[in-house]
Amino acid sequence: MFIEPPKAPVIGPQSTDGEIVELAQAATAGAESIGQITALQGTVTITRTDGTKVKASDGAPIFQGDVIETGSG
Repeated sequence: MFIEPPKAPVIGPQSTDGEIVELAQAATAGAESIGQITALQGTVTITRTDGTKVKASDGAPIFQGDVIETGSG
């Protein structure tokens, strides 16, 4: 997964299997994205700050507070 600069966030805890990346602030309705997914491989799920889970795809926006989870692949 790649997050497009110049708004790339500081990425926190990572693990190699079932990688979880937490971003700092909450995304709110109408909030500006801090980046987007430009390439992905395997299964990627984004959990929004309200608990909504969405399957990531190329071009998906990333907001502060999103949790990005990847499966193997």
